[in-house]
Amino acid sequence: MDKNILFNIRKDYIFEELNEDGILSDPFRQFEKWFNEAIDAEITEVNAMFIATCGKNGMPAVRTVLLKEFDPEDFLFIQIIAAEKEMILVIIRKHLLCFSGKN
Repeated sequence: MDKNILFNIRKDYIFEELNEDGILSDPFRQFEKWFNEAIDAEITEVNAMFIATCGKNGMPAVRTVLLKEFDPEDFLFIQIIAAEKEMILVIIRKHLLCFSGKN
């Protein structure tokens, strides 16, 4: 494969510049602001996010879940386990969440 093909894959983003002057002091209010901007921008599956955790064995695991609610204390999401065909509701306290932002 030509190395330049991967190197040149890049999308130009036309949204606001991210700088400290424009960031709210409350991280949950900032998240809410960004989340509402993503809804207004009609991002596909805006509530889809990746959650990364480590098991007792120290090995990391990442999975896709759907955000259903959030407040200053928690992020509430639904995880669909395909093998068991059931939904699990979980409250996040200390995990890494990552939103894709693909539209």
